[in-house]
Amino acid sequence: MKTRHHLAIAAILAQGACGQIQSAEDAQAQLEAAMSDSEQAANELYMDDLTEASAEDEIEGQSDSSVTSDIDKRRLGQMSENLFKELDADESGSLTKAEFLAGPMKRAEDKSMTDDKKTKLTDKMSADFDKYAGNDALLSQDELKTLLSSVAPRVGKHRAKNHPGKQEDRVKESMQNLNNKFDTNKDGKISPEEAVNMRSQRKTQINEVRTNRLPPLPPPPPGGQGGAK
Repeated sequence: MKTRHHLAIAAILAQGACGQIQSAEDAQAQLEAAMSDSEQAANELYMDDLTEASAEDEIEGQSDSSVTSDIDKRRLGQMSENLFKELDADESGSLTKAEFLAGPMKRAEDKSMTDDKKTKLTDKMSADFDKYAGNDALLSQDELKTLLSSVAPRVGKHRAKNHPGKQEDRVKESMQNLNNKFDTNKDGKISPEEAVNMRSQRKTQINEVRTNRLPPLPPPPPGGQGGAK
């Protein structure tokens, strides 16, 4: 009788665990479904522009006004959640510096940046990581969100210098590029399933960069790195 009772409890717990997994998958699908193609395209542009801006010398002057829509609550949540899924190679729930840097380095490779620009990019985004990761030298999703918001002036100045008044056309071009790469059923849009496949494919590619082409990073000092939360 006791054995039968224990088996029943185990079955219920197993169903609960499966339900949690399914709920997580459903939540991700809902997120992708709620995100329009133009939002996905604009989010991609923000990360591309951050990569390029971080590989440049500091830019003086005004910030392009288009950057304000990139960091509103909805878009910032989308970017941080999806980017985190791509970068968190070991699915630990936090990012090491190597995991964090692998994303921009993959974008730098896609853009065929010079070694000098890659060095500037690594130095600048390492400083970003140190500033927001806190004493544990790990970046949480909330800290990543803060980081993405805080670097908006860098992105805005890059756009004002290199792409003034062209953001709407750039979003359309980015959207077309995403469709060309990931719209496998050719219905003219990125479905939730295609978006999940896109992120999975990128995670694999980013992890390859981290493993094979990103220089080893020194361990953090005892007690972690001091930084602002």
